Amino acid sequence: MTPPLVSVIVAAMDTAALLPECLDSILSQDWPRLEVVVADDASTDETLSVALGYAALFPEVVRVVPLPRRQGPGGARNEAARACRGEYLTTLDSDDCLADAGKISREMSLLLAARGRVIAFSDVEMISPAGVRTRLSQTQCVVEGGILEAVLTRTAMIPRDFTLSRRAYEEAGGYDPTLSTHEDWDLKIRLAARHRFKYTGAPGVVYRRRASGLSALPLPVRIGNLRAVFDRHVHLLPPRRRRAATAVFLEHLNAVAADSREGSP
Repeated sequence: MTPPLVSVIVAAMDTAALLPECLDSILSQDWPRLEVVVADDASTDETLSVALGYAALFPEVVRVVPLPRRQGPGGARNEAARACRGEYLTTLDSDDCLADAGKISREMSLLLAARGRVIAFSDVEMISPAGVRTRLSQTQCVVEGGILEAVLTRTAMIPRDFTLSRRAYEEAGGYDPTLSTHEDWDLKIRLAARHRFKYTGAPGVVYRRRASGLSALPLPVRIGNLRAVFDRHVHLLPPRRRRAATAVFLEHLNAVAADSREGSP
């Protein structure tokens, strides 16, 4: 059998009802050389059984990594990455799905044209708990190329579920499993310090905002974690840009706090 060129990492925890839609959207991709590696993060519902059922139905495409103890999304993705066979990696959370059958093909076209020297990303369609759909590109600016400062200060759309070479992932050090939140943003900052990003211009991922997600965490926890990740990486900017970037980022934190207060009952 021809080995996969692209591996899709799915970190799953207690999403048995949503995992089938996630996996079906990957299996319907028109990219031919594909594998899916599901890392079940010690789920307490039927998530692992659902994943194993797909592996039984599609043994040449779907593989499952059961984790005996909970490692969090960063640790689960790292475990899945170690099991991947593809030269290129992408991710999808188990409660999300791909927007259409061409998402991976569009991103791989950009990567192959650049001989793997860029990271390719797409637009994101957000679905609120009330069912309202919004594209991130409609509310946030999109920046391509060298995006380090924009990602660090959170002043542009931060790419989700992009496709990159395994080498880029490994050189960046993968996800930090010690972070309880914002582990994905932390990795994106490290990647943006090394690589240029290319945008497909098309929707790629349908992302569900759930009441139990990141936005449900207490505001002081979110603000504290955001500030900790920023402080960890601000040194990646040229010295002349650090003070201005810090001021912009603090404005972002103030906006997060204001939005949270306005949304409170």
